[in-house]
Amino acid sequence: MKSAISVLYRKALKRLLTLFYVFPIRRNRIIFCSYDTGVGYTCNPKYICEYLKKKDPGHYDLVWAFSDPEKWSRIRGIRGVRIHSVRWLYEMLTARVVVYNRIPESYLPKRPGQLVINTWHAGGAYKKVGFEKGELGELDLWRARQMNEYVDLFLTSSEAFTKSNIDGYRYTGEVMKSGMPRNDLFFRPSVVRKVRSRVRESLGTGEEDLVVLYAPTFRRNVLDPKARSVTFPYQAAREALAARFGTDAVRIWKREHHAYGLQDGEDEEALDVSQYPDMQELLCAADILVTDYSSSIWDFSLRKKPCFLYVPDLDDYVGEDRGFFTPIEEWPGIICRDEEALLNAFRHLDEEASAAKAEAALRAMVSYEDGHAAERVCRRIRETVFGKESAV
Repeated sequence: MKSAISVLYRKALKRLLTLFYVFPIRRNRIIFCSYDTGVGYTCNPKYICEYLKKKDPGHYDLVWAFSDPEKWSRIRGIRGVRIHSVRWLYEMLTARVVVYNRIPESYLPKRPGQLVINTWHAGGAYKKVGFEKGELGELDLWRARQMNEYVDLFLTSSEAFTKSNIDGYRYTGEVMKSGMPRNDLFFRPSVVRKVRSRVRESLGTGEEDLVVLYAPTFRRNVLDPKARSVTFPYQAAREALAARFGTDAVRIWKREHHAYGLQDGEDEEALDVSQYPDMQELLCAADILVTDYSSSIWDFSLRKKPCFLYVPDLDDYVGEDRGFFTPIEEWPGIICRDEEALLNAFRHLDEEASAAKAEAALRAMVSYEDGHAAERVCRRIRETVFGKESAV
């Protein structure tokens, strides 16, 4: 009953919002949103925006939806607007191009003449999404149908992603085999080195330190204490890695998933980098990634650096949260079911074998990543705004 009422509400709101059609579409206006909460200037939309600013400076009216516009006011070349505000609705319904990285709000009407791009927020094909998760409720069905009506172009990072995520939502529109714009930097070693140095300096970490980034994903019910019950053996991990690499300069960074609010916590055993705005930059600065079910393993596998899947709650996650599209044994990363397995894997890390597993996983999923994703997407945006024959 609650879902049915929610659907009726969205249908009514969708009709009401067509009143904004009295305002003309602004040909060069592009609005971006990273996650449906407006968490920040990040993910694929950020890297598309940065490419546009660099290649076509001053040619676009670049608008960003934020939960806290004042926090991001220092970013040059963009205008911030508070997400879900009346002003945001106006900007959304008068933009020529809309760039999202999640399922767009299901109450927004699709205005004729707009190009809506869904970049998604994860690469690879690991966890089930959409209809693949099982029977959907009425509200979820409505949201999936509205996405198919609203989105014009869906980016894909791999053949496996197309089968799992895009087909998983029964999307039938245009698909671009582009790769993920946020991963382009991993194909530019000089950029990675510069970012690595800048991030480490800003976080007070030495150039020669061994940095481990611990970045677990969220659980479906983020308020359930069990969702954050997995503990990481910080001190034991330092000792194991120190023994393996012959150094005492082992630093562990911890990053919570943005669904938890990106609030830095007090943790004497690790440097909490949850509020650092860009996960890709952290991945550039890290030597080792430890996660569980996060698709950050896709991004990090492009660097061919060691990755570990610390999954002591694997059975509960699969049984109670969500299943896997690809068996976890085929993911890049060394699977560790408990603390002792993780520490043992640290002590006996074979970097060449780890890189080979990452490479094999990318091949198996038929990766489209090549460092030119943003270029492809922005070419399409440029053609949409100025026409195929126009030069800017």
